[in-house]
Amino acid sequence: MSKSEEITGIAILCVLLLVPIAGASYSFDGVPYTDKLDLVAHGTLKGGVYVGESQKLDFPPCTRTFNVLGDVKWARLYVGVWGGTERYEGWVHTTFNGHEFGKTYLRGENDDNPNVYCTGHGVYWVYYDVTDEALSGLNTAIANTSRGERGNKLDGRVYSIILAAVYEDTNAPYITYWIADGNVNLHGLGWAGALPTVNNIASVTFEGVIDPANVANADLTVVYLAGNPGEPDYLEFNGHGVGGNDVANCGDGETYGIDLKTFNVTCYTQAENSVLFIRGKDLNGDGRIDADDEGNQEGEHYLHPVLTALVAEHKSAEKTLPDFSVTLVFNTVIEGENTLTATVNNYGRLYEDDLVLKVFVDGSEIYSEDVGMDASGMNKLAVSWDATHGTHTIKAEIDAENAVQELNENNNVFTTDADVMSRIDLSVKILTPVPENAASNAKSSSG
Repeated sequence: MSKSEEITGIAILCVLLLVPIAGASYSFDGVPYTDKLDLVAHGTLKGGVYVGESQKLDFPPCTRTFNVLGDVKWARLYVGVWGGTERYEGWVHTTFNGHEFGKTYLRGENDDNPNVYCTGHGVYWVYYDVTDEALSGLNTAIANTSRGERGNKLDGRVYSIILAAVYEDTNAPYITYWIADGNVNLHGLGWAGALPTVNNIASVTFEGVIDPANVANADLTVVYLAGNPGEPDYLEFNGHGVGGNDVANCGDGETYGIDLKTFNVTCYTQAENSVLFIRGKDLNGDGRIDADDEGNQEGEHYLHPVLTALVAEHKSAEKTLPDFSVTLVFNTVIEGENTLTATVNNYGRLYEDDLVLKVFVDGSEIYSEDVGMDASGMNKLAVSWDATHGTHTIKAEIDAENAVQELNENNNVFTTDADVMSRIDLSVKILTPVPENAASNAKSSSG
């Protein structure tokens, strides 16, 4: 390769590096995170949280029914599908209370569906927002897959269908609730295929503060895929072990492929709470979670925590007003158009109306919109910013006019600085090609 070709190649590579690459949802170790579940709903109301039901790995079409005893304020439906390998592709078709969600294509390692969490060697956890379709009383879901379709390679068996719903009941006590989902692949080294990795722990932080002295009862619900009886795994709430040393054991051997369990954690409740999903423990101290000195398994070979809910029932009304806060998240900012993610949270009592969100850069308003709130207790919005080079102060305000009375009026503003990088300005000049022997002849002639 000539010097000019080498320079041209480097320049072209630099240009390619500037082209945004579409990110796929698939990740071997976990989606949307490799080490934690994503908090998707939290709040306080008079009512309860329903999570059900657990069944064994089944052939499609798979039908499940759910009985919710209140006015549904927020709901997600989950369908777990076994793919067989991350290389196989197919589809899942889901119906809920007669509402058709159509076919969702399962593309394995190529998956980029925002509501499909695919990890490991083809373990799918698909969610549907069904707040508008969920009913007080009996609900029915049906999931079919491409299993049996001509040319299909996807295994297509259904782990189960799970409904998570927050409901209001004016005759019930006040509760504070948190729901988190995702699909983390906890695994040992021998189950990572060509990837020399291990993934031993996943966590959830239940954001927000409660008064533990005002908690009459607290229940922690967890859902796992692919757990096996006889392979130890552990669950810790605020550092305390719950559920023994084999939590994900196929529902005590009754529900192959899936576990849905609820534990009372009232005595362990704190002002701020968290949970750890632990694949196993290195009991013999050899640096690996594998087998102990007697050959007994020290942990699960692979395990997928996919859902958890914490529900704290209060002795008396604790959060009688809403409490809003806002944060801004962004990656590297480059001159030109950028997207900031604004997240509005309600850490207080249920609020189902609009709020005004405003975003400023160096004191100038770049965004002002109404933000709808509901029982999820959060709303994420994309904020566009045409940035210029240099350091800028970004500020976000929610309900700055104090139109809504809150528990705390002092946490409605978020401020941070952003360093905006210059765009790389590349100029590539391609010269007229000259044969190598012609260049040598010209050199010898000049000599």
